[in-house]
Amino acid sequence: MMKFCATIAAYLGLETAGVGQVAQALKTKPRIPVIWLHFQECTCCSERFIHGRRLEVY
Repeated sequence: MMKFCATIAAYLGLETAGVGQVAQALKTKPRIPVIWLHFQECTCCSERFIHGRRLEVY
């Protein structure tokens, strides 16, 4: 989790102290729902993702 927070902080141009702020925001802010639309594409990868046990995406 901290590696992800450090990466996000670096992308945002924050210094090392910003990593803790990113981690705190990820713990306390509600998640935004995502609607995944399939049209004429293969859905194998998406089906595997949806039915997987870990739904965290980094």
